[in-house]
Amino acid sequence: MKAYILRSGLTISPFQDPPGEARVLDRPARERQAEMLRRLGLETVPIDRVEEIRDSEFVLFPDYVYFSLSCLRGFLKAVARHRQSRRLALEDNPQTQLSLPMQELSPYPPQRQGGPPVFGFDLYYWNGPDFRPEATATLPPEVVPLKQRLVEVDPPFYVRVKEKVRIGLSRTYCMHIKHWSHIYLLNYAALTGLPFEWFPRKLPWLLWRVLTAFSLNPFKIMRRLVIKGKRCSIHPTAIVEASVLGDRVSIGAHAVVRGSYIGEGARVGEAAKVMGCVIGQKSEISWHSVVNLCVLYPHSCVGVPGVQTALLGREAYLSSMTMPLDVKFKGGYVSVRHRGRTVTTRLTTLGPCLGHRSRIGAGVMINCGREIPNDVDILPSPVSMLSKIPDGLAPGSYMIENGTLVPIDLSEGTKEKDGAAGDGCPASGPPGAA
Repeated sequence: MKAYILRSGLTISPFQDPPGEARVLDRPARERQAEMLRRLGLETVPIDRVEEIRDSEFVLFPDYVYFSLSCLRGFLKAVARHRQSRRLALEDNPQTQLSLPMQELSPYPPQRQGGPPVFGFDLYYWNGPDFRPEATATLPPEVVPLKQRLVEVDPPFYVRVKEKVRIGLSRTYCMHIKHWSHIYLLNYAALTGLPFEWFPRKLPWLLWRVLTAFSLNPFKIMRRLVIKGKRCSIHPTAIVEASVLGDRVSIGAHAVVRGSYIGEGARVGEAAKVMGCVIGQKSEISWHSVVNLCVLYPHSCVGVPGVQTALLGREAYLSSMTMPLDVKFKGGYVSVRHRGRTVTTRLTTLGPCLGHRSRIGAGVMINCGREIPNDVDILPSPVSMLSKIPDGLAPGSYMIENGTLVPIDLSEGTKEKDGAAGDGCPASGPPGAA
């Protein structure tokens, strides 16, 4: 059977890439999907128009639909029982809720009394003659069984959201990739779904690694649950826990890598901390940087002391002392731009998104949920940046004004008149002083 992938013509801002080029665990989404289709015995056929379809039985979906192997397998297994045309659907769950805005899913009534609502995705199985594209809108949903581990955590007090954050961990998921935040969330669905995919296939290996930890300490066990590629360089003082490392990954002294996916040739500098991240191939985390819950495309670089829940495109650069924010100061859910309008997500924490080859200079502050276009450099104001050093600079005290140095008069008379400019103390004593 063939799987027809319809090119939608969509591009994802700010990258301006088609959905198939979105990186999922450091590989293009189209490559991962083609691999999953082959494993299930389907032939991948990209098309530009549905009129190119010549079969009476096939699978059809646009290029912005991404599914896990478990999800597609469950769908095909279900439709194989009755051989009737159907549309993939999942019951409402925390993964769907977090990514729901901008996905444009089709709602269906609950399958059972008091059950959750159902959302239909643009993935179809057709069996019959005379295929008509408009008929897909009326296809009955085929709800794929969903096994999910639910985790509820209290949100930080400063986001001012009362309800708990519900996180669903499962290997069965599907998503429409129509916004950069979907790429970010899709990577975390794939990252947290890895243990569920590996458990049946790697059960002997997992049991052996756990037993040879010779301890019930969870951190010692996590240090054993590391998959390393070839020729990795890990300093003896570095801590690597529950992570996947590609070939030729370098991790420096006293660095910490926990629960992350590190692509081929990436480098983690000395004393850097990488937690819950997807780091693209040949990317670099500079020394003493802290990168938490971020997704980096290949060849990007982070030198900032702290960045969280951000998405960086290819060759993007965050320099030291950049201040990327990830929450709203007034609290609540983070808003993003989508197709010329502001949309409120269902995320209390979401950092900025940097386009391909964009660079952010030191001292620049970026608000949460903002997207920087491709090939844009952002620098701090030149007014406060020293750019010109006057010739013949005499000894003395200076301040920066309009990018150059201006002398400061710190004479005693000036202190009495204007206050001590050098130490910030008032010239006169406190009230009541003699």
